[in-house]
Amino acid sequence: MSRSHRKSPFTANSTIKSERFDKQQWHSNWRAKERTALAIAASTSTDSIEAHQTILQNQVSSTWHMAKDGKSYWPIGNRLKVAERITNPNLPAAERNAIKTRLLKKWSAK
Repeated sequence: MSRSHRKSPFTANSTIKSERFDKQQWHSNWRAKERTALAIAASTSTDSIEAHQTILQNQVSSTWHMAKDGKSYWPIGNRLKVAERITNPNLPAAERNAIKTRLLKKWSAK
């Protein structure tokens, strides 16, 4: 995977790499509520178990409360401008180009 590259220029609006903890917590809450709903349905009658509908994700959690707040579009032209602005103009041209290339590859990686 060292040569993997991003197929689309969309990036997360956060510095966090993964939402693993948020997803684990959401899924744990969802399972607990689902178990409770099934236990209540089972204690009342067998017909209510068959009529039981699963709990939706929005009833347990909101994606706005997770660490990443969505995605944004970052086209290649803007990345080039930022790379040029970051590099030091006092450096030799070859070194500036190497830094720009390194930055663009870093930003294109998954």
